[in-house]
Amino acid sequence: MKKIFVLSTLLLALNSFAQDYLSVSLYKSYSNFNFTNSQGEKDKSINAVWNNSCAINYQQIINTHFFVRGELGIKAMGAYSVLNTSKITWNLNYMDINWGGGYILLIKKIQAYAGASFYGSYLLSANQTIGANYYDIKKDNSIKKNDYGINAFIGAIYPISNTSSFFIECAKSIGLTQLDEGSNQKLYNKAMFFKLGLMFKLNTRKKKTGLE
Repeated sequence: MKKIFVLSTLLLALNSFAQDYLSVSLYKSYSNFNFTNSQGEKDKSINAVWNNSCAINYQQIINTHFFVRGELGIKAMGAYSVLNTSKITWNLNYMDINWGGGYILLIKKIQAYAGASFYGSYLLSANQTIGANYYDIKKDNSIKKNDYGINAFIGAIYPISNTSSFFIECAKSIGLTQLDEGSNQKLYNKAMFFKLGLMFKLNTRKKKTGLE
């Protein structure tokens, strides 16, 4: 009982002061697949591609150094390979939801941060081209419509006014869903994300701890 009381008091104290932010970002995704064939061999001929993505983010900074955030975005993924003389491309577009948190380190005016998040994604569209041939692989049910995984990220925030800041962020994403539907092959998303965005201060809130 004593341990529960101490933990509850600590959590209430950490949440006694909070600052809310809303951010918008555009980012480049450098995505690829982890693909293993039916013989258990990893295919190293699949190459990464660049795509454009966007997101909106709500963040709460607690007691200056800790933050939690949720993010909603449109994420473009994919890859390409070459079979004989035919180029094979995959284009996947997801509705993406993230939830996570991390730690902020103050370095003069710059706020450097690092953290991790869980993501869940729903497949909006997916196609594959082999040479001049086009296939709707979402409609064909050859790829799973839901994906989930983890992200690890680092970034920096630079204030440009009392209510707004500029930020950059780099994230590594690892998919945990086997995407190949009805097959003994294994296919997982993976990507690097490079974000640029603007962050806007909403309000400062002091919360009652219940100990006053």
